[in-house]
Amino acid sequence: MPEPVRSLGGPALSARAAERLLTTARPSAREAGAAAVLLALVALAVFGPHVLNGGFMSDDWALQARWEFLRARQGFLPALLEFSKTLTSQRPLLAVYFGLTHELLGLRMGPHLAVALAMAVAMGILAYVVLRELGLPPVHAGPLAALVLLFPGADTTRLWAAASHAQVTIALYLAGTLLALRGLSVGGRRGWVLHASALVLYGLSVLFYEIALLAIAGSLLVYLCRAPLRRALAPWLLDLTLVALLAVLFTARPDTAHWEVQPLGEQLHNLGLLLVQGASVLGAVALPTGEQGGWPLVLLAVPVVAGMVAWRLLPRAHPAHGELRRWVIAAVLGLLLTVAAYAIFAPAPTNLYSPLPEGMGRRINALPGVGMVVVVYAAVALTAILVTLAAGTRAKRVATGLVALAGLGIAVSYAVTVRRDAGRWDRAYQRESAALTTMRRRLPALPRFTLIHAFGQPMFESPGITVFAANWDLDSAMRLTLRRPDVRTLPALPGTSLRCTARSVVPANSNFRDFYTPADVGRYGHVVLVDSRTGDWAIPRNPRQCRAALPRFVPAGFLPTG
Repeated sequence: MPEPVRSLGGPALSARAAERLLTTARPSAREAGAAAVLLALVALAVFGPHVLNGGFMSDDWALQARWEFLRARQGFLPALLEFSKTLTSQRPLLAVYFGLTHELLGLRMGPHLAVALAMAVAMGILAYVVLRELGLPPVHAGPLAALVLLFPGADTTRLWAAASHAQVTIALYLAGTLLALRGLSVGGRRGWVLHASALVLYGLSVLFYEIALLAIAGSLLVYLCRAPLRRALAPWLLDLTLVALLAVLFTARPDTAHWEVQPLGEQLHNLGLLLVQGASVLGAVALPTGEQGGWPLVLLAVPVVAGMVAWRLLPRAHPAHGELRRWVIAAVLGLLLTVAAYAIFAPAPTNLYSPLPEGMGRRINALPGVGMVVVVYAAVALTAILVTLAAGTRAKRVATGLVALAGLGIAVSYAVTVRRDAGRWDRAYQRESAALTTMRRRLPALPRFTLIHAFGQPMFESPGITVFAANWDLDSAMRLTLRRPDVRTLPALPGTSLRCTARSVVPANSNFRDFYTPADVGRYGHVVLVDSRTGDWAIPRNPRQCRAALPRFVPAGFLPTG
């Protein structure tokens, strides 16, 4: 009978079970299925309440209204073609994704959030299988996949249906990487067939959302983990050819971009800003406390540098040499993936994208987050190896257990952060829902082409998580709520004032001077003022009634007051 192998502070495991956790062999379908079930359970435990309690936010309303009213006027394919003009032709598959989800799910918001969660689980599963394909044992690949799923710096893509497409893109990229690695392992004609399939998945990823374009261009570094340069070079050159074609035909075309591409000097400046801000995100997710600042980055850098030095100094025959090499390479690749994933946003105007803001702004951290969790986990692993090297032979037996336990501890801290964030998103939706319900119940029958000015709702639930903060979210939500595509609704943001002229009501905003346009000037009898908290409303029909009604309607603040 084999002697049991004891984990740190835990029960005895059979030698066979320990062997399964430490194997570097290619994962079986059964193993991948078990990992999928575990990741799905983790996702349900952490994100499940949000699926039940959350709802549409910001772009969700605009996408649903645009699709629903287009679909009511024409067939599916004409509506889809027209709907694609709402988005960008850089991402032709994105219109298909949103069109199908809004066609099939409509205003059933729980299923929309369930789809977002399913995409997150798929991304986590593929991350697990790719890590296993690269030779990482389940004891490490499992916690790493959980960290990818729970990464709080990009939880927006799990909590906001309109941002879930980033996870589809990453899943397609990881699936392509998996097939490319399998092709390198198999070789021959079958290997080329597998790589051709990988190219298809890479292309779908970029046509969905271009965030993985530069990561695909750097795929050689991943291939070298599985094959020598002479075998990896030809597949990589095909990847580069695909990247160049996609960039020329879609991503880098000035006539398809949804923002003006900046000059090279401005792009380099933007890249510097993105990396500095991304470093702050990395520092914040490096520790369970989520504390920002320079010293968490130092705690990450020290074991990586020390591990690199130890790897180069130790003889190849030393038991720790291979482990040090593995985790140093993992840290470097994770860092390079993070840089490449941020660099794709550098051509955009300065500060259009930023990794730092909480809430909706975090969506650009989706792919950088995959690299970040690899860096964090690699630093933990290197720390454990270096400590056990200094402690002696006996301590080395628990190094793997220490790393896995530390990874699970970080995952728990991520889950706590995500649950707190999800609560904020849920409260924002509840505030939206209450405002919409109040207005639907209290407003009278409205004449055609009415313009509503809605007061009383705050702009944000918390920083970065909007209630109604744009000229498209509340407008779309009210059109759907009232089933009136002819009615327009604008939120009275902080700083809004209305001026009663001889024939019309003229809005202005001292904080957001470009918020209102000449089209937002409404004539008497077709302008409604409403308080979305109390339901109080007025339809002024002349300047006197307008001036008399204005004191009753006061914009709320940026954040809730109670």
